[in-house]
Amino acid sequence: VRTHAPGFAIDAAALRAAVTPRTGTVLLNSPHNPTGHVASEAELAAVAEVCVEHDLLAVSDEVYEHAVFGEGCRHRRLCDVPGMRGRTITVSSAGKLFSLTGWRVAWALAPARLATAVASAHTNLTYSAPTPLQAGIAAALREEDGSFGGVAQLFGANFELLATALREHRGLTVCDAQGGYFLVADAGVPDIDFVRSLAAECGVVCTPMSVFYADQDQSESCTLVRFTICKSREHIQRACAALAGRRGRRERVAGA
Repeated sequence: VRTHAPGFAIDAAALRAAVTPRTGTVLLNSPHNPTGHVASEAELAAVAEVCVEHDLLAVSDEVYEHAVFGEGCRHRRLCDVPGMRGRTITVSSAGKLFSLTGWRVAWALAPARLATAVASAHTNLTYSAPTPLQAGIAAALREEDGSFGGVAQLFGANFELLATALREHRGLTVCDAQGGYFLVADAGVPDIDFVRSLAAECGVVCTPMSVFYADQDQSESCTLVRFTICKSREHIQRACAALAGRRGRRERVAGA
């Protein structure tokens, strides 16, 4: 089900219309990659209503759950909505949780009957587990105090810094976000053209959003681009300076 800029809210009517007799599972991602949209209580209730009505399972990708920075916004679990606990598989990631994205350690939470099915599938998908990394993550979980190193606050401030620079120096329309690792903006021109010109002009690299579309027509008409905010403050500041035309001749800043 396609969501649309600038808010990328879940369209309950479109979701309902997308269900067919062949539908067995609904996949939800919140906080969302790449848009940064965090599903509201009403949106989750709409998803749950469709799942219960059609007796569907749900896989809820919540790997950015601790990177919510929108004012007054909080992460809500789909499995906590009435009627969903027995039909939801919740996926989370230690790599995202602790900003260790190279550590491919994650987990799925589900009722016993669904967890058994996940384990059976996993056995045939994975040759071996990264045991030392699992031990490291276990130690991190034991020691974590719930602040997660202030990641949400850092990413929120990075979003505001980069959004201001993109508006003031490049004239982009920045889409609102409540969480996640990314900032999405409307360049007003074909995304591929903008990405190439920005890299050539100031050394800031971003991702054309057309790469996320399966629909060729939508891909060709896309004007949205994605920047990364899951960086150090210094990195974001260098990107902002480059966007303003202030960077060293040989400096190149990866923005996505």
